[in-house]
Amino acid sequence: MTTYTIGLSLTFHPGSTSDAPFETLLCAMLDELLAMENRDGQVVDPDLVASLADLTAEVHMEVVAASLIDAQLSAASAVRSALHAIEVGTPGWEAAIASFVRQPRLQDA
Repeated sequence: MTTYTIGLSLTFHPGSTSDAPFETLLCAMLDELLAMENRDGQVVDPDLVASLADLTAEVHMEVVAASLIDAQLSAASAVRSALHAIEVGTPGWEAAIASFVRQPRLQDA
């Protein structure tokens, strides 16, 4: 098993996901990811950076997995689960994640 650092870029659309303010959603999503870390260790050290003006967020975490693809899928699953836990829908998610997994973005450590 290898530890991978995975990042996902998210774009939110006004009014399409929730009535809550964007900053509130981001805090709740991070709380859910931190709870996952404490509960089952699926993700390690989740963090996010966001642009409130652009309604975008970069979510980063470490994932222990057998392969890069497994790590990407685990990270995507964790983010989607966190979004659903805070009642944010994820329409079109499957197509977006399929593209993400086929085209990994590797970064120097």
